[in-house]
Amino acid sequence: MFIFGFLATFIYNLFPIPTNDDIKILFYTKDGLPTTKDILFWSAGGFVYGILAYLFYYFKEWILFSLLVLSYICMLIFIPDIRYISNDISKLINPLNIFKAKDYFEHIAPYGMFVKLIMSVLIYQFIMAFRQNTRRK
Repeated sequence: MFIFGFLATFIYNLFPIPTNDDIKILFYTKDGLPTTKDILFWSAGGFVYGILAYLFYYFKEWILFSLLVLSYICMLIFIPDIRYISNDISKLINPLNIFKAKDYFEHIAPYGMFVKLIMSVLIYQFIMAFRQNTRRK
């Protein structure tokens, strides 16, 4: 889910967004002005970061995995751009529209449907894996 969140954010920012005064863009910087270049950089970096974390976990490199997780937590604390992007990713990928008051996929509805479908399947798979892991034998 972590990797898919950054990938979905990267692809979302590749779509042209209309610039009416009525339409608020999802991602903002400290000045309130969107910078797509920064968001593309951070979301691509987060995608690579997630792939590395998965590979370290898969090959049981626990020291590298724990260093990667601790460095991400430190980046969340000390780098405001990552904190803003992480908050906006949670608004973008939630399949039930719990955290957002506006539909961010208004102009790209097929992509929004695709993201919500994939996220629903990932959540279902996570629940089933957790359920199988906690069964008594």
